[in-house]
Parts: sequence; C-alpha cells; structure tokens
Amino acid sequence: MTKRKKNLSILIVLPVAMLLMVSACSQRTTPPDTLVTALTSSIDTLDPLFTTGANPQHLNQLIHGTLVRIGNSLVPKPYVASEMHVLDEKTIRFRLKENCQFHDGSVMSADDVIYSWETFISDKHKSPFSEAFRKIEKIIKNGSHDITIHTKEVAPSLMVDFSLMKIIPARKYDPKKFRHNPIGLGPYKVAHANQSEILLEQHDSKCLEKGKMPKILAKIVREDLNRFLKLKNGEIDIVLNDIDKRKVKKVQENKDDENNLVAISEPGVTYSYMGVNFAKEELSKPLVRQAIAYAINIPKIIKFKLAGMATPAASVLPESSWFYNQKLSPIDYNLEKSKKLLDRAGYFNGSNDKPPLKLTLKTTSNKMIIENAQVIIAQLKSAGIKVEHKAYEWGLFYGDVKARNTELYLLRWVGATDPGIMYDIFHSSNLERNNRTNYKSALTDKYLDLGQSTLDLAKRKSAFDKVQEIVLEELPYIHLWHNMNAAIYRSNIKGVELSPTGAWYSFLNIYKEVTKK
Repeated sequence: MTKRKKNLSILIVLPVAMLLMVSACSQRTTPPDTLVTALTSSIDTLDPLFTTGANPQHLNQLIHGTLVRIGNSLVPKPYVASEMHVLDEKTIRFRLKENCQFHDGSVMSADDVIYSWETFISDKHKSPFSEAFRKIEKIIKNGSHDITIHTKEVAPSLMVDFSLMKIIPARKYDPKKFRHNPIGLGPYKVAHANQSEILLEQHDSKCLEKGKMPKILAKIVREDLNRFLKLKNGEIDIVLNDIDKRKVKKVQENKDDENNLVAISEPGVTYSYMGVNFAKEELSKPLVRQAIAYAINIPKIIKFKLAGMATPAASVLPESSWFYNQKLSPIDYNLEKSKKLLDRAGYFNGSNDKPPLKLTLKTTSNKMIIENAQVIIAQLKSAGIKVEHKAYEWGLFYGDVKARNTELYLLRWVGATDPGIMYDIFHSSNLERNNRTNYKSALTDKYLDLGQSTLDLAKRKSAFDKVQEIVLEELPYIHLWHNMNAAIYRSNIKGVELSPTGAWYSFLNIYKEVTKK
C-alpha cells in the first residue's frame, strides 16, 4: 500500500515537473502596452445588474465604480465616495468625489447614484441584487455630490453590499448595450467583448486610481494545461487563481526556471463547498449528510490535489474574519464513523446487505473541479455511497444550481467577508434567491434574524456564532476548504500583489517591464 501511494504521488507531480523542464521554445511576446490574462469560461454578460459569477465580477471591478470597495483589511472603504458617516442605525451619509467622469464623458453626481439604486431594485429588470438594495427606503440628495441613505430597517450588511452596486450614468441604462458594453466610471472601459476574449482600455475617471497598463486583455482559456502552456510560451502574462495549485507549487520551487515564470501565494477568503439539496428524500436525513461529510478526506485532497494551498473549512467565513466562530473545528475524516451512520440510516456501507445510497454530483466542466469531484466520488464509494458525476458548461450548471435542480453540487463563494452572506444562503425566506439547498430551519432563521437586526458588533457576532454552529451540525453545505490566492506570471510582470478577496483591483498596480533591444 505504501509503495502504491508513493507511485501515485510521483504520477501526480511528474507531469508538472516535466512541463517546467521543457525548454521554452517558440517564445512569444505580448504587446508592450497590454497585460494579457486568462479566464476559465466565456462571459455571458457584463451587465452589472446581473454579474453574479466570479469572472464577470472581476472584470466589473475594473469597469465600474462603487461607493465603497473591500480593502485588504476586509472592511469597506470609500471608493467613489470621499467620505462616509454612519449617523444612526438606519442612516448613512456619503460625500461623493467630484469631477468623476464616466466612460462616455459625462460627470458623475448624486443623481447617478440615485438612478443606479432605482435601476438595481426595479421590478422591470429583476436584478439578483435587488433584494439587498430594497433595504433602502430612500436616498436624499443633499447637494450635487452629497447624499443621505435611509434604510427601512437595520441593515448591517448594506455597507458591504454597496461594493456590488455599480454606479451607472442616469437615464443611460440599456440592457442590450450593457450586456457587452457597459458604461462605467472605473479605470478601464470595454473596447470589445466576445466569446473568446474581452479587451479593456485605460480610462481616466479624473477621481479614481488609474491602471498602470494601457490595456488589459482577458482571453478565454478553458483548460488548465493550456493556460499554463500559454504562460510558458509568452502568450499570457499572468493568471490569477485559475491555475492548478500543483503548478504554482512547482514554479515556486523552481524560481530560476528557464521559462521565466514566477509564482506567489497568499491566504484568501474564497470558500469551496458541497451543496446538499434538502428536497431530496435521502439527503433530508441528518445521518446521511453526516455520513457524507465524514467520508470526505479533505486534508488529503488539499495535500495532493491543491498542493497544500488551502485550509480545511468549518464555516463559510475564513478564520481571519472577526466574525468567525473560533470554537469551530472542521469535520475530521472518519470512514468507519461514516459507515456506521450509513448503516443506521438504512443504507449499504460496504459490508451490510442494505440498499445502496445513490446520488448525483453536479459540477462545472472546469478540469480542476472535475478532478476534485472524482476524488470525492472515490472517497464516498469507499463508504458504500454510489455517486454519478455530471459536468456541464458554466451556464447550464449554474442554471441548475439556481433552479435547485441538483442533489449534490460543488461550488464556491468568492470574497465572502461579511457574515450577512449566511442570511442570504441559509435563511428560509431566500429559497427563491440564494438559498439553493432548500434548507429550512426555524432555529437558524432566528439567529440569522438577530444577526441582521443590529449594528452592535458584539451582539451580531454572538448571533452568527450560533448560526455557524448550527450549520456545521445540520450541513446544508458540507464545508470543504478556503483556498489560498495564487498567481503565476512572467518575470517581466511587476507590481503583483494579491488581495485577500482575490479582487482584480490588484491589476491596477501591475505593469510590464519592457526590455529594449
């Protein structure tokens, strides 16, 4: 057994090592004025009202301006706003920066913020973000660049939500146009967008930090190996997070590699999980959900599939969050306990004569996700659980998740820093929105309501501590891991720093060192 494990490790590592040893023939050079990066899937829409996926959100962080943005300290800081003041539990005042110019040359004012809010909450458009901003009762215009926001109720997560409300010019929102060519006031504007690439060009908003590169080109490269090979031969300058962590590890271990690649990694907040649909009769049983959780060897997956670049999760929130319940511990792998639970639940466990538990696991067609899914399926099989894997392109997969047309699914939350996310994904009132597991618990709802009804940090933390404890016990999500952020880039790319949230704001400080011949 030991020899077999050793050989398996060699098989996992050797292809990556061989790739790094290959001489960098047919080297190419990206344009000196363009930073070229890669995305794993095509972008269906850049419309800020509908960009819920990680890739379009990353692009829109560069295209649009928001009242606040989440800084490296994981707290909201003024962005398009120059000042913000919490006047009381239902009142926030913002002073806006002056002379901010949209991509079409118009100058931002309080009217644009009010129009943006009205557009996001409009029943006509049905934005998935509308519910968050319907917490606002009214926005009062105090002056051309001064607003006061009054909420209907205490809304402690609203400040973080403001980082998602992109400011668009008044009376210029057009769903057909904004799908591929939105008008924002961010440091970059869309030059062109299609199914294979999105080109952004530098824009001087007159009030926000400018990007150091004149252009950013995001190519759609679905296969991880292709992304790595394009980095090696110079077709791509940098890949942020969307690359096999084993390759990151090998590049870090070979810093003087002849392919001129550099890799860095830092702790992040991206949370990976397995969603469990409570509407499925078998999965509505606590013993079954517990058996599944105990059968997954998360530390082993992290070690061999993620090159150690993740930490086992016990909550949606990372341990670095002030709201993280420090009493929690990830569920330990325990195959024997899993088998006993399955037997008690009335299912085959490898040695009894009971009927097998048969489930379906859905994922995207991303290669890394598929590999992780295959390992998890093999581990569940060891407990006696039969799982069929179905992989889809992102649009089809995400459509099934939103429609709750799943049994088990693998997904992640990117940039989850505020505990209010737990209200969105676990409260029974959100079954038609972000609660995609059909999870309903009166006790969980009680503490979620408490956490979302006060700005008192201590009371809020106490409530969300209880939510985290209940969720870890009832398992609407089976917590997997929090990923480290990682990037591989060409050695002539400078100024690379990783944001804890994985945000693309870090691209603003990246520049290309061009060697003159």
